[in-house]
Amino acid sequence: MIKKVEQYIRPYFKIIRYLLGGSVGAVTLLSLLFLFNSILDVHYLTASVAAYLIAFVVSFLMQKFFTFEDKATKMIERQFGIFVFIGVINLGANTLFMYSLVDLAGLLPLVAQFFTSAVIAIWSFFLYQRFIFKNIY
Repeated sequence: MIKKVEQYIRPYFKIIRYLLGGSVGAVTLLSLLFLFNSILDVHYLTASVAAYLIAFVVSFLMQKFFTFEDKATKMIERQFGIFVFIGVINLGANTLFMYSLVDLAGLLPLVAQFFTSAVIAIWSFFLYQRFIFKNIY
């Protein structure tokens, strides 16, 4: 019985790890923003940028070592560079989608961001798997 359940769930392990890794990145961002701004009294924009950059690195490490179980460090700089490149493309796509959904389609910003984030998370998973953390070692 347990083996049957495991066989059914196994294909979804990587997706579950991806969602968990993304959640760790989000919690890191929000926690650091709170720490920097509310406790250390850093201006909110400076706090936001610092928290974002740290969370971005945490997210990369979570995706590399946890989600895709890529333990090799030989090409980590190249992988991080591609991760940053995809991040910049995602930022542009996020901005375009938000503008389209809010200003053109009339959705509320939070609703638009929810759908936009879902689309970006899905395509990012496939881009990470195909171009960054593919098994090339």
